[in-house]
Amino acid sequence: NFRPPLGQALCWGRISMDNVRNTLAVLELVAKQPGAGVSEVARRLGLPKSTAQRSLRALEASGWLRPAGLGGRGGWRVTALLFALAR
Repeated sequence: NFRPPLGQALCWGRISMDNVRNTLAVLELVAKQPGAGVSEVARRLGLPKSTAQRSLRALEASGWLRPAGLGGRGGWRVTALLFALAR
């Protein structure tokens, strides 16, 4: 079981928290703007496109988002999982 030195653990914790915040912001934006693509998400949230893409793919892998169109050309949409949580 790997344990980083305390300074690194604090840094990793901050990075992880930033990732969580970014990913939740991406989910919120897509919920409000169905069909938003990577470029729009990145621009609106002030994120690098690579960060926006990683968040979108993580949300897709977790079942929260799905591609809105064929071949990834239609942006992203939330799935029924989000609506089930809202009940």
